[in-house]
Formats: sequence, C-alpha cells, structure tokens
Amino acid sequence: MRLHRIELKNLNSLYGEQSVDLDGQLGDAPVFLILGPTGSGKSTLMDAIALALFGQTPRLSNARNEPDADARNVMSRGTGEAFARLEFSKKEEGARCRYRATWSCHRARKRADGDPQDPTRTLERLDSATGEWETLVSDKRAKFFQPELDRVLEGLTVKDFQRSMLLAQGEFAAFLKATETERAAILERLTNTSEYREIGARAAKRRS
Repeated sequence: MRLHRIELKNLNSLYGEQSVDLDGQLGDAPVFLILGPTGSGKSTLMDAIALALFGQTPRLSNARNEPDADARNVMSRGTGEAFARLEFSKKEEGARCRYRATWSCHRARKRADGDPQDPTRTLERLDSATGEWETLVSDKRAKFFQPELDRVLEGLTVKDFQRSMLLAQGEFAAFLKATETERAAILERLTNTSEYREIGARAAKRRS
C-alpha cells in the first residue's frame, strides 16, 4: 500500500480543513520527519490515517468499552463535524489501483452542543479511464462497509497498523513483543514477502 494524500477536518488540535499531499510535497523522499511541539497535531495525522482505514485510532477505540474511548472524541472541541480521508493505492492483478477511504462524523444538526451521530464510512475507487471517483460503499452500518474495506485492505487490521506503522505512546515495544507468527503475518502483508517464500520453496525443491 502506498499513501498519497491525507485530508482532515476538525480533528483534535487541527481545526478546519487540512491536507498533506505526500506526493507533491514530499516527492520521492524515502524518509521524512514530522516535527512540531507537543499538541501541534503530529499524532493527529496518524489518527486520520487510522480513522479513514479502520474507523478507530490507537488512542481511542470502542473495543475498550469506555465512554471516553469512543473514536468520535477526536472531533475538535467546539465544532459540529469532522472527517478523515486517506487517498492510497495498491497493486491489483499487476496494475496499481487508487482508492479513497473516508471516516466522517457530525453532531446533531451539526451544532457543537449536539449529540454525536454514528460515523459514516466511505470507500471510493478512481476510474483510470475517466479520472472520476466511483463510490464502492458509503454507509453507517458495518455489515455494508466492512466487507468492502476488508477486501481492499487484504486482511490488514488496526492491530497490524499499530504494531508496524504507528506505535502510540506506551506501545513502542508492541511489534517486538508480538509472537513470531504475528510478526511474520504483519511483515508478509506489508512487504509482500509471499513472493520470497515461494522462491525459497522452489530453491529448496531444486536442491533436494
């Protein structure tokens, strides 16, 4: 998976609409640094990626069954709506396909004092022939949006994301503490090491 663009609105300390064009602003830089004082929004960029892909963040997850852990709490104080959007691409049948995943949420009547409403999850695919975005799914119900996201993400889970792409504070050893099987599964999904496993198997067969 290759990330191309992050867009967000009213997440944590980042008020209003913000965007980071990873292609245009970073070019082919293999390594880059996100730098800023505490509270400037560095981790919020990672939150936006996790929200767009998984509907939760490493710091806030409904799985913890705590009121304060609701992912909707990333909405900036005093605002009535928020969204996180990620544009990414991945190889499918030899071609690179481009997708756009969005997590969006608002309070009742989009008022700052309204009750939080259920988030909407949207997944779009870019039609390379027309240059238009095709909506694959856009719904608040997991039974509709989850199968499409699972198919595109090819089994990548929020735990994989936490362990290999984002280690939140206090979880820096998460990837190292994972079992050998868990680490192998994560690395295989991220680096497509299945090709090398097949090469190894053929080499072993030829040697025997």
